[in-house]
Amino acid sequence: MKRVKRLLAGIVSLLLAVTIIGNENLIVTHAATLPTSNVFISGSTDKGYNAKVTYDLKVSQASKMVLTCMSYGDVSMSYYSADLSERYDTVYAYTDSAASPVTKVITAYVSPGTYKVVIDNERSAASRYQIKASISSLGANDIEPNDFDHAMTLNKGATITGALTTQDREDWYKITTTSKFVRLSISAYEDMDINVYNQDLSETLDYDYLYGKPASPDQQILEFCGSNVYYVKVSSGSWDDGGKYKLSWTAGTVPTVKNVKLQKLSSTEIKVTWDQNNAFDYYQVYRATSEKGKYSLLGVYNKYYDTKYSTGLKTGTKYYYKVRGYRVINKRRVMGAFSPVVSATPSLKAPKNLTVAQSGKKTLSITWSFDSEASYYQVYRASSLNGKYALLGTYDKYTTYKRSTSLTSGRRYYYKVRSYKWVSGKRVFSPFSDIRSGVAK
Repeated sequence: MKRVKRLLAGIVSLLLAVTIIGNENLIVTHAATLPTSNVFISGSTDKGYNAKVTYDLKVSQASKMVLTCMSYGDVSMSYYSADLSERYDTVYAYTDSAASPVTKVITAYVSPGTYKVVIDNERSAASRYQIKASISSLGANDIEPNDFDHAMTLNKGATITGALTTQDREDWYKITTTSKFVRLSISAYEDMDINVYNQDLSETLDYDYLYGKPASPDQQILEFCGSNVYYVKVSSGSWDDGGKYKLSWTAGTVPTVKNVKLQKLSSTEIKVTWDQNNAFDYYQVYRATSEKGKYSLLGVYNKYYDTKYSTGLKTGTKYYYKVRGYRVINKRRVMGAFSPVVSATPSLKAPKNLTVAQSGKKTLSITWSFDSEASYYQVYRASSLNGKYALLGTYDKYTTYKRSTSLTSGRRYYYKVRSYKWVSGKRVFSPFSDIRSGVAK
């Protein structure tokens, strides 16, 4: 009877030393918790194929895990979920000589939790090995679970450090804003995807694939609009390792067009200019005939333009202009504010090159340059610079010469000229020319 009891006790002890791995139902030898001090510890398997040794590896926060196995025989190293239901990775370390050990490494990004690290003998004889582990925190401050149903709120101006791991391949964030558009900054320290959706996920507003490295993150800015609530998904595919990333966002703004100026080119044309700015995709130029009146769109111009010629204007009418720029973000226009209103009146130019010269006794000749926009010219004369000027005559557009006769010898006379044209039944005058003078013989 005592012999039976001892036999049963042995069987119970043996069962207590058994761990079931997946569906393999193989007996393995338990070991202590695997240190994460990156220092090798020695071990050996029992004889026989698939003789296993397991270690518990505890991770307190999202981390980069490095497992190193130095084999003096033929072993594999794997790491599993805590209940051994899922194997995440395996490496094989085979060598023909114990004098020439082979080293294999598993590098992975892992979520907080407990993992099983398993050394599996791959030959009939026992195998010696050394194993070490290191854990480097990714410094994540995101809150898990972080899926769509528990999307973490991403506040304006705050920076979130997140981590994608073998166990958690996607994170979700929620942005709520009334801004015109959002500028989302992401730094990826490994390869990963980022997608931005509208509130009901019916539209992908922006996306990118980032190729980052721990020492040189890929930094990108995504811009999107069209909703007050956005969802951001950061994910890694089955071919990616996961890793650290950082997210932050600011409210996007469209500036106001600066330095809008007008230049009168003719009696029917005004040149509109503004400061070119790469912050815009397009410009709109508007015009009205009263400051508070209805403005009409004259045209839309791409970001490289800084000039609009406003033609076909009515001479003598005052025109008002304003310009605004806008962005095109996920096929939507995001408008900036209008520039301050500026105004100008297209008019005839003052006659040019007025000259006065003696032309015989008691006579002076007055000449000026032809102006194709003028219909008529008026010539005025006075006996003093600031005296009263009298109209000497009106001449058609082709006349640019006038003789002033019956003057008093030795007296100085002063002359000025202006032009005009008829517009809607009214005469519209140019400014006067410069004043010129001459002394009669």
